[in-house]
Amino acid sequence: MADNFIGSYMTKAKENKFSVDLIWNVAAFGGIVVLGILLNIFIIQFYDASVLGVFNQVYAVYILFSQLAVGGVHLSVQYFTPRFASSNRFVSQILVTALLIASLFSIVTISIGYLLSDMIGSILNSPKVSEGLYFTLWGLLFFSFNKILLAMKNGLRQMKTFAIGQLLRFVFIFSAFLIITFQEADPVLLPSILAISEAILFVVLFLLSLPELFNYRHSGSKKVFMLQFKYGNTAFTGNILLDVNTKVDVFTLGLFLSDAKVGLYSLAATIAEGFMQLPVLYRNNLNPIITRLHLSRNIQLKTKVLKKNIKTAYKYLSALGLLSIAVFPAIPFLFEIEEPWAVFTVYATLVGGVVITSGYQPLLMIFNQLGEPKLQTWYFFLIFTSNVIFNFTLVPFLGIYGAAIGTSLSFFVQVGVLKYYLAKKFELNV
Repeated sequence: MADNFIGSYMTKAKENKFSVDLIWNVAAFGGIVVLGILLNIFIIQFYDASVLGVFNQVYAVYILFSQLAVGGVHLSVQYFTPRFASSNRFVSQILVTALLIASLFSIVTISIGYLLSDMIGSILNSPKVSEGLYFTLWGLLFFSFNKILLAMKNGLRQMKTFAIGQLLRFVFIFSAFLIITFQEADPVLLPSILAISEAILFVVLFLLSLPELFNYRHSGSKKVFMLQFKYGNTAFTGNILLDVNTKVDVFTLGLFLSDAKVGLYSLAATIAEGFMQLPVLYRNNLNPIITRLHLSRNIQLKTKVLKKNIKTAYKYLSALGLLSIAVFPAIPFLFEIEEPWAVFTVYATLVGGVVITSGYQPLLMIFNQLGEPKLQTWYFFLIFTSNVIFNFTLVPFLGIYGAAIGTSLSFFVQVGVLKYYLAKKFELNV
């Protein structure tokens, strides 16, 4: 009887921590959404749609290079940290060796990025994109460090720190934007706020991670280094595809349409991406739990937990998504954005796709948490390929609407492939 009471108490304690962690991340998400929306609106208000288009194209390229810079090693940290959370020494070795690997990848990536900047601007028919990259690429070193530090906090389920770190990134971005704007600096400097924010955030996260860093011991680090390098290398391609996939629509529009059209689309897409962070918040809290559940090898328990979370995600995310679509028209009209109905249609299409698939969105990284980085990479490849095909097929005929429809269609591919491999490889019928 005592055992049942203790077990019940521990279960409730774990559920309470999950709820509290989720609340912290939702609160941070609210701040991120507000700052993201204001940033895009203010760029149009203080400058114009073409400047916003350039900024978001630079951002898209920056995201691509950021995944090369981190080399997939943050996924190794995210997988191994919850497995060995009870060993402070091993967690410290995971962190330090990951930072070392990322520094090597970052230096190479930054060098390549500068060499390719002119060519990238030429491909996107925008010399200003090349100029923006010159002021931004140096931030990749700090971006890769921050990805690793946040992955470690996530793996240890220090979700309050994780949430604060995510929010501070956007606080620093927005603050840097205000400083540059009110100093009436050249608009080409705007993308540099991405790099500046990462450098400041690194200082904060480094100080918050000193307890983990102080436990470092050199003995055995070489083995941990090679273990992480191998895991990160396996997850590397999938990691690139994951973030590049979120910018396929912007890249495609950059090839076929003007900077101004890309700017209008990216305004709606950026706000939609803000909503898409809700499943990410849920996922960040769920990932370490999935890893620990996997260690139990209890298929029935894993199936039960996954089904429960899918149902919960559908319940809340679909309601919030439909509500956001209903109130969105006020934004472009309130701030007198050009072509308000076009912006609304793009937003409604993108968020509509997320709403229909919302229950499965938090499971996007599940194969990595189940220790299958190769399958995770293949999964991302199939999603990415479908997104590219849909966008390149629809954008030439439907413009910004084609990009929104194509991206939404890829969400359905994402769910179908997920259900197929969970059932086939793990006997998880969800």
